[in-house]
Amino acid sequence: MVDCYFPVTVRLIILLTLGLLAKSENCRQTTYCSCQRDNGDVVDLQQFGDRVFQNMTKSAIYKWLPCAQMDCNNVTQTICQFNVISPSVQFPNNLGSIKSVHFTVSKGNVILTYTDPSGNTKSTVALVCSEGKEATFLFIGRVRGFVYQTYNFQLQSKHFCPSHSLSTGTIICIVLLCVLVLYLVLGVVFNIFVQHKSGCNAVPNADSWKSSGDYIQDGFAFTLTKCGKLNKRKEYNEI
Repeated sequence: MVDCYFPVTVRLIILLTLGLLAKSENCRQTTYCSCQRDNGDVVDLQQFGDRVFQNMTKSAIYKWLPCAQMDCNNVTQTICQFNVISPSVQFPNNLGSIKSVHFTVSKGNVILTYTDPSGNTKSTVALVCSEGKEATFLFIGRVRGFVYQTYNFQLQSKHFCPSHSLSTGTIICIVLLCVLVLYLVLGVVFNIFVQHKSGCNAVPNADSWKSSGDYIQDGFAFTLTKCGKLNKRKEYNEI
């Protein structure tokens, strides 16, 4: 009889969970100011026209022109900082060119990342869903790193809210899950009423599922063991 110390259903759940966690969302760049998400939704900043988004703080004014470039310190840039010395004196600072834009997705939000010509400054603009807002540009803060200093912004708008349509990857996962459930149900019914099996033996290919779970356990155990050895070695070196 198959050993049931680790239920087959739990093993299946682990395998499915690992598969779903491995899926990452992307937004494929189509122009300098647009991209297409996995579910087919198009994020296009051209809908705002030639509008220059602006945010003011006590010491600086930040301007962003998503689909074009503007003059910033005698260089054409898409995002610029104007340090305010007095109402009539402002010093521009390059924060990123439109040709350097890179699209990523984090926590469901599309992120545009720019770099300036010198290469030591980055700017990120997160496109955040905000029901009821047409477009609000916010300066979130600056982070100083070892190589880069990063200026973080948000553009909040109702136009960035998801359409709730399913992506191709999600549809494939749903279909595979349905096929797996149908396979298990029909397999269990067949094994019980035709093969006269019971317990864990009624699960189709129970031995194979059990082996898969064992491999996962062995993998975790191996990883934890190696990490433990590395930590101990570090402690010995410190001593």
